[in-house]
Amino acid sequence: MTDYKNNPAGDKLALTINFTRAFADGQGVQFATTVPQDVSLDDLNVLMDKMRHAGRRQALWAATEAIEGEIDHNVRQESQLLASIETVDRKYTDMARIPTADKAARDQALAAVVRVQVESTKLHGRLDTLRKELNGG
Repeated sequence: MTDYKNNPAGDKLALTINFTRAFADGQGVQFATTVPQDVSLDDLNVLMDKMRHAGRRQALWAATEAIEGEIDHNVRQESQLLASIETVDRKYTDMARIPTADKAARDQALAAVVRVQVESTKLHGRLDTLRKELNGG
């Protein structure tokens, strides 16, 4: 690209280009640069492609961080559910004598554990895909 700052004429006007990309959770990225007023279309396209690529990469990082946060949340939720199940299991060693309400709560917790595990598996798959994209794969 032509370097307009070192141009002997020195009086060319510059165009300001702002590139903004918003993504998950209100996050975003903004780039700003200037180019000479007489910039060629090819040079401008190269610059815009670089900005779009950088914005896409930042969006991938944000998505990766969001999924990692969801996975951490699921791990904590699964631990809490398993602790609740364990409490009921310790309290009632004979499952045939467990009160209906406690059995229903235990069954709901077991179902929730399965849902969390399925969701976590899907999240790990999405995370792997994002990481491959970040690494150029």
